[in-house]
Amino acid sequence: MGNINIGKWVSLGIKIASYIPTAIQVVETVKSGFGGADKRKAAVDATQVFVGMTEDVLERDIVNDPEVAKAVGEAIDALVKVQNVVAAVKAAKVSKTAE
Repeated sequence: MGNINIGKWVSLGIKIASYIPTAIQVVETVKSGFGGADKRKAAVDATQVFVGMTEDVLERDIVNDPEVAKAVGEAIDALVKVQNVVAAVKAAKVSKTAE
């Protein structure tokens, strides 16, 4: 890691994680008619744009790092899965109350 302290790495990780829900929300709004794989790629791309704005923290190019893109994609998959489960649970509760 050279002369970069761990605090900067943690800070960057938190920043990246905070961009993911925004990227998903933007993609869901803009690409509502697209399929899951297209939306996932668009969310990864959007997150990478946001990450590009924080690269000066590390003074290196991390946007094009394949491991960063892979981790962002996995985080997007996990968050979308949680959102889908929560929506299904809410829908089930609404349908039970309507009965």
